[in-house]
Amino acid sequence: MNSKLIIPLLLSALALMGTPMASARPGYLEPLNQHHDTVETGLDSCTNCHNGEARNFYGRAYAGSGRNFTVIENLDSDGDLRIWSK
Repeated sequence: MNSKLIIPLLLSALALMGTPMASARPGYLEPLNQHHDTVETGLDSCTNCHNGEARNFYGRAYAGSGRNFTVIENLDSDGDLRIWSK
């Protein structure tokens, strides 16, 4: 292998090793499923609270509520009430 190629590959590997990994927490999905009775439905998914790695509005509201679904139930996290109220 060409030595000009080895050094960039090693540097790339080192850079990727230092990159933070997404930390999925399936333990948060279980309370959502229990509260909303969504086990084995289309809503049984981490995408309820996340857009990729980042939290969406619902995920941020849930975290900010002390992880209390009742506190955030009346929020229009996905914006669908604005659509239906027109």
